[in-house]
Amino acid sequence: MEVAGFALSVAGGIGLLGQIFDGCLKAYKVFSTASNLGRDSERLICKIRIEEMRLMVWGREWGVVEGRLEAHLAAAYDGNVALKALAENILRELYNTITDFNKLQDRYGLRDESTADLEKTIGNKAVARGLREELKLRARWVVTDKDKFELLLQDLKDFNDGLEKLFPPTRIATLQRTWTHELLDVAQRDVAQLGLLERASDGIYPSLNTFAKLKQLRINLEEKEPTKKIMSTSTLKIPRESVVIPTTNIITDGKRSYGSYIRPVPANSNQKPKLKSFKSKPASSPGAPIPEDVLIEFIEYDSSMDMDARLILYQRVFNLASMTQNASLRHPDLHTLDCYGYFDDPSCERYGLVYKNPQTEPLRTLTSLVEDPNIRTPDLDERIRLAHTLAIALWSCHSLDWLHKTFCSFNILFPHASDDSSDSSDAKPETRPSKSEKEDSKSSKSSKASSPPSSRSSTPSAGKPTTATTNGTTNGTTKDRSPSHPSANTTVSLSNCYVTGFDSSRPEHLDEMTVASKNEIGQDLYRHPDSLGVWRQSYCKAYDIYSLGLVLLEIGLWKSLRVYYKSKYNPKIFRDKVVLPVLVPGLGAKTGSLYRRVVEACLVFPEREGKEYITPHQMMEWIVQTLESLKV
Repeated sequence: MEVAGFALSVAGGIGLLGQIFDGCLKAYKVFSTASNLGRDSERLICKIRIEEMRLMVWGREWGVVEGRLEAHLAAAYDGNVALKALAENILRELYNTITDFNKLQDRYGLRDESTADLEKTIGNKAVARGLREELKLRARWVVTDKDKFELLLQDLKDFNDGLEKLFPPTRIATLQRTWTHELLDVAQRDVAQLGLLERASDGIYPSLNTFAKLKQLRINLEEKEPTKKIMSTSTLKIPRESVVIPTTNIITDGKRSYGSYIRPVPANSNQKPKLKSFKSKPASSPGAPIPEDVLIEFIEYDSSMDMDARLILYQRVFNLASMTQNASLRHPDLHTLDCYGYFDDPSCERYGLVYKNPQTEPLRTLTSLVEDPNIRTPDLDERIRLAHTLAIALWSCHSLDWLHKTFCSFNILFPHASDDSSDSSDAKPETRPSKSEKEDSKSSKSSKASSPPSSRSSTPSAGKPTTATTNGTTNGTTKDRSPSHPSANTTVSLSNCYVTGFDSSRPEHLDEMTVASKNEIGQDLYRHPDSLGVWRQSYCKAYDIYSLGLVLLEIGLWKSLRVYYKSKYNPKIFRDKVVLPVLVPGLGAKTGSLYRRVVEACLVFPEREGKEYITPHQMMEWIVQTLESLKV
């Protein structure tokens, strides 16, 4: 017996598949009123909602309701009509499973509370049966047998797994990210809902489980009242004497440094040190300190600031260290380095965040790679993969309602590696940072967000970039010719990258205090003009998306934006006179029109209220999916 109200009927403009899909979604809604058994029952219903979101995203991405499924399947699988039949069969089975009233009660351990009470109240089964059909649409399910109900959850998951496999393998990861981020977006800042997502996804959907935990952690840390106690009792606080910072390794105006961390190990550990760069004498006995290569990012403070302001800043440093601890294992999509902790350096009026260096050489910034004349331009497919990876990283950051604020080429790091084996001879211990890395705070200025991707497809006519290069110097910027860098015409790998520079990052709330940014023109060049100056607007996700667009522009052109920047420009002029009318239109010839559209969409994206504008989440989803679809 099918639940009343869900029987399929011919609807104008919607194909059969669309009708079945729509019926499935309506049937899912019935479970949203399921009740009974308190907290554990809520977890079970949350599992239903996860499967509902998976189905909803699948149908939206395939254009099922609009009748575009066949066209998408044909494009993806060269007209394989059998896949349409397979999709229809899976949807029918799903529909029959969640609309068969008797099956839900007998096989899956559910009881319709509303109709059961009706029979008791009326006392006449015949009359009650006549009214039951009208009430089934408003059924209130009660979980009477949890073991049987688990069978329903497994069947629903299997149906969704089968539908997901209709996607090309390369698209499945993004599909899964989409419904994961949408569930987090729906939960917003509700810790109880995030806790349900965490418990419901445990052991089934590890990515959703991880992000739900991380978002709860961020909210709980954020709402914790700063106290003096945390300044002395935090388990993440590292003694200043445990961190060695060679003066030759301080780069970029003191904002980043390479050094070593004398990390204590448990007495029962047999771990052996693996240090090359700083030549500390290795410990030979278990329990002795082990020096490890680290990257340190500094957050400066004024020693004269009052205690309340200092506590807020200290809490921010602690929160950031907590969020990025064991980052590579907990949330790899963020592409951040693992944080060991932080230290206070009062003599220099700064805090230091200590990150694990994944190699024994200083990492290279994207800026230094782009500006190095000895490096051959990477292949287009590799650059597009890098753009896709960075878009995923920012999307994941935003799913936690976290604003990066300094997303730029200087804060994107790469291991010292190349495809040319001859480059291995260049790996010297205690490598000094290159000149370009010292000057990495002098890059380019940015553009304004004003319309969704589809609303702005035309661009002003392109002119020629104004570049002046003489003896390795571009607009006064010395190109990196450090002997430690790859030999002439060497290709470098972009497969591994790390997003750093979280010193100014903050949660997305209007009342949040922002750590004051002391960036040089190079990093401010990537910030939206509206976020700079005396009349700057409160920072928002749209401004991060704008910064992403400028990074993608550099990757596409494989040229630093500061090549085009002149001292007479301000951020708005640079965006309006150079970036949008000159650089963006010229990008298509190097990367193709679709990549150019992605970059332009980032640079003109608005964050406004109103149905005519897409949300930052929808924008990031479109960016990631579009970059993923590019084929070279």
